[in-house]
Amino acid sequence: MLYVQANSCVLSCPYPSIPNAAVTACISCNPECASCVSLTNCSACSTGYSLYNATCLSTCPLAMYSLNSVCQSCSSGCLMCNTSGCQQCSPSMYSANNACYSQCPGDLPYAYNTKCNKCSQNCTSCTSSGCFACDSPLLIMGINCVAACP
Repeated sequence: MLYVQANSCVLSCPYPSIPNAAVTACISCNPECASCVSLTNCSACSTGYSLYNATCLSTCPLAMYSLNSVCQSCSSGCLMCNTSGCQQCSPSMYSANNACYSQCPGDLPYAYNTKCNKCSQNCTSCTSSGCFACDSPLLIMGINCVAACP
């Protein structure tokens, strides 16, 4: 089958247009598309755009990021992320090590302002209120670790 392209008959449509058998003509993809499978469905995007549900967007939707010009989902509980990981967690989640948690992990046991934190030096167990267990031979005094009772 021959197709009309720029007042010429061609056997195949030049990139980035696609053949339309109904009108025997080459039709152009949307300008955001680097290639397409139909007039409205992109298969790859032009520079500066990312593919999402066969559409090329200048910015990926919330809770997604662009990797190799394709929108990728952030990890569970994450609102904003990039290739390094989560940058902003959902309100009910806590952030630590570029990830989101429903509870802070063991090495960062307490949360303050939605971020998981380490215990103070020489403290083995703590909450946002302070330390309640110390490295041996230190002693707990109130919420702090001390070498000896005063």
